[in-house]
Amino acid sequence: MAAFFLDYATPPMVPVEQKVFNVTRLSGLNGRIPENAAIIDHVANVMLKPPCVTCPRGFRLLPNQTSSANCYFNSLDSKPWEEAQLSCASTPGAYLYRPNTIQEANDVRDHITDEHSIWTGANDKDTDGNFTFITENSPFSFNDLPFGSDAFNPSPDAVYVRLFFDFTFNEWRWGTMNSLHRYRYICECQR
Repeated sequence: MAAFFLDYATPPMVPVEQKVFNVTRLSGLNGRIPENAAIIDHVANVMLKPPCVTCPRGFRLLPNQTSSANCYFNSLDSKPWEEAQLSCASTPGAYLYRPNTIQEANDVRDHITDEHSIWTGANDKDTDGNFTFITENSPFSFNDLPFGSDAFNPSPDAVYVRLFFDFTFNEWRWGTMNSLHRYRYICECQR
C-alpha cells in the first residue's frame, strides 16, 4: 500500500483530489505512514494521483472541477442535430452534450461557449414518444427535467432536444426542434 503513495517526486500540475485518512491498525498501514503524507494529530493528509487520461485534442476542462470533471469541445459552427452528433462521435469516447446539473450548464456556458442555445444528446429519433440520451440510451423526460423548465414543441417532427438560456425568465429551458434547425453544439468526453 505504501508504494502507491511514493510515485510523486514533484507536485502535480493539475488539480488532484485530497483525502484525509485516520491511521489505525485497521487501515492496513499498521502505523506506517507514506513518506509524502502530512501527519497532524494522527491523521494522514494524502494527495491521490490525478486521472491518467487527458482530454482529447481541442477539448478543455472546466475551471471548477466540482461541476464536472469531463472534457468539453466548443463547436464554432452551427449544424443540424445529426451532423453535430456525427462530429462529436468522430472523437473516440466523445458524445453530444449531456447536461446533468444547473451548475455544470452554467459553467459550460460561462467557460466553454458563449452560445446560449445548443444541441444536447437527447432525442426521439424513432418517434415512439420516449426521449433518450444518445450517450448511454438513458431516458430523458420533459416531466422530470434535471433542471430548468420545458419549452416543449408538440410538433411530431421535433425530435431533437436543445438547451437554451432564456434571459427573459433568467433560466435554462429545454425544447424540441426538427432536423431543419441548426445550432451550435458541445461535445463531451469523460476522463
